[in-house]
Amino acid sequence: MKKRIILLTAILSVLMLFTSCVRTVPVNTQAKSSESINVPYEPRPVPDFQRAWEYCIYNDYLFAKVGNTIKYQKLNNIQDSGFSLSDKSTDNSSGNLGIFGHFMKFLVDVDATNNNNGSPVLIITHSESLFDIITKKSKLVSTILLFNTATQKLETIQSNIPESIWDMVLYKDYIFYVTQEADNGLVIHRINKDGTGYQRMESDAPHRYRIATVHEDKLYFYADDFKEIYRCDLNFKNTERLFEITGSEMIPFAHGEYIYYCKVNRNITIRDVTYRSPDLYRRKISDWENSEELLFKNAYASRTYGDIMIYYLYDDMTGDHKNTYEFNVLNAYDLANSKNLGCIYINDDHSFDRQCEYLGDGYGCGKYCTFDIKTKKYYIDQNKTFLINIETGEETIIQW
Repeated sequence: MKKRIILLTAILSVLMLFTSCVRTVPVNTQAKSSESINVPYEPRPVPDFQRAWEYCIYNDYLFAKVGNTIKYQKLNNIQDSGFSLSDKSTDNSSGNLGIFGHFMKFLVDVDATNNNNGSPVLIITHSESLFDIITKKSKLVSTILLFNTATQKLETIQSNIPESIWDMVLYKDYIFYVTQEADNGLVIHRINKDGTGYQRMESDAPHRYRIATVHEDKLYFYADDFKEIYRCDLNFKNTERLFEITGSEMIPFAHGEYIYYCKVNRNITIRDVTYRSPDLYRRKISDWENSEELLFKNAYASRTYGDIMIYYLYDDMTGDHKNTYEFNVLNAYDLANSKNLGCIYINDDHSFDRQCEYLGDGYGCGKYCTFDIKTKKYYIDQNKTFLINIETGEETIIQW
């Protein structure tokens, strides 16, 4: 009898161990039926820095902002349409909290997800328009939310944030974000993930501050439309101006010992259309005054979320790829090894816009677009996403 009890206890222990090592991504059965998703899960390394965007790749799942909600697709089993991540109502008129909304950005909190048996935990920005009974005007109010996909539990990290949130990044246990303030321009704020320790960056004059990156316990930010690069401590103390850049439209970012950025040095004309042509540079953070290095001329780079930088060369459009248009030739650069991977994709169908970001796990992602040759403008299809495999160059158009 005692042997049977010991054997039964051992079997139950094995089953409990297996159950704790599987990941479940919930499916909104009201929106679309699907097989349950349970796969072995290995904890992922926790990155120091993550930036919220409208897309996120995590363990072979692509999450995307679609309208006023978040949907997902499994990359090795893409369906005709995506699955809703939450079964919560987004209809405020019914009295339920509309957890997703305008100006929404999100990221997967890897540390919290590792502690949640692999079921993604998302940090989400949400904005909604409310009517002020005193001023009798509508005002935009934002909230930062924590959403557990396993329990469908929604928690508020910070509420009643005036206006919309422009940027949001996660560094260790700190959330940094940017809001528009009427009298102060764009302002950077910080709050802990548990909703404590709120701080606001103070300034003696209005500026348009945006977050570049957080690197080795230093916040890097730029001011007044990419013109100057600054850094400070995580508590906004000891601010120092690093260097000036000219006319760049690229968000600077740091990787390893370098900070990457663009400067616009000239205009070029292609088929009677004039473009501001930037050059792509980098500097060593430890010696930023004397280490400026030109990587590529006539180049623009997207933001990066890993070891790969996606960039575009204007020269390609005047050479062998003369039938392509702005930002239709994708190139890649290995940041970890300082190695140029060259052209990875040429799209003569003009089906993505210039913000094709590297999301990690070997994939670049962007909004699906069509290009009108007559108007020379892109038109975004909100229900489609362009996905590119960096290694193979294979494209996938995902429908939501």
